[in-house]
Amino acid sequence: MNVAIIVASGKQFLVAEGDVISLDMKKNTTKVGETITFDKVLFDSTGAVGAPYLSGKKVTGVVKTIGRAKKIEGLVYKAKSDFMRRFGHRQPFVKIEITKI
Repeated sequence: MNVAIIVASGKQFLVAEGDVISLDMKKNTTKVGETITFDKVLFDSTGAVGAPYLSGKKVTGVVKTIGRAKKIEGLVYKAKSDFMRRFGHRQPFVKIEITKI
């Protein structure tokens, strides 16, 4: 079984072929069905460790879903100044299925 540790969206993911990972995306320029290549590979199943990344190793995946997460609601309250504000936020995400390591 091929596994690798990749860096994507500022986070590290342990992935294997067939896994689906969810990435936080602020600016999304991808489309559903598009192929994405991750070239920042830290570790692979052969035991090679990068310093900081492995050269020549790539992980590819296909975009499965683009959406937004559940709404997180918040409240700002300042007691003595009679101030209250509610806000909501939905984080955009992209789900990617890993196809090749």
